[in-house]
Amino acid sequence: EAYLLAGTIASRYGDLKRADREFSLALGRTPGDAYATFERGAIASASGDRARAIGLLGQAARLDPRDPLVRRALSVGRSGQRLSIDELNRAILRKAQQFG
Repeated sequence: EAYLLAGTIASRYGDLKRADREFSLALGRTPGDAYATFERGAIASASGDRARAIGLLGQAARLDPRDPLVRRALSVGRSGQRLSIDELNRAILRKAQQFG
């Protein structure tokens, strides 16, 4: 979980290169982690790597098919638009607050 936390913090501060590296390390420990896969897909999209983004977001959707945020991000990625990391982080925070 340390890699997930480090990736989340790096993402919040806009250090997408470090965030991607941390989420990659998290996936090395837990290959089927939907959150790390989702974040890497979002980072790829924000960085303009559409093909990689769609692949990762599609994988995240298969890992967590009930998550509407993942499905929405995949739809945005497929449309050719870049995802906003700040917007996604706010949506994730709102979702977490609903459970708190």
